[in-house]
Amino acid sequence: VTHAGFSEPQVAAMADALAGDGKVLAYCRSGTRSTLLWTLAEASRGVSPDQLAEAAADAGYDIAPVRAIADMLAARSQ
Repeated sequence: VTHAGFSEPQVAAMADALAGDGKVLAYCRSGTRSTLLWTLAEASRGVSPDQLAEAAADAGYDIAPVRAIADMLAARSQ
């Protein structure tokens, strides 16, 4: 199963990395894919998609391409 081009193992791996101690570096040329994967990973950990959208917007990114999936993942994690 994929979520907006990201596989479930990718989302789970990012969520695991974010749950660990220390900083996480996610790199892509524009930052968009990293931001969208971060959004899905954090939503899967129960973070509010509204908070994620605000944080992404503050950094200049739009999570609209994954918003519906983020809502689903966040709801599923509760």
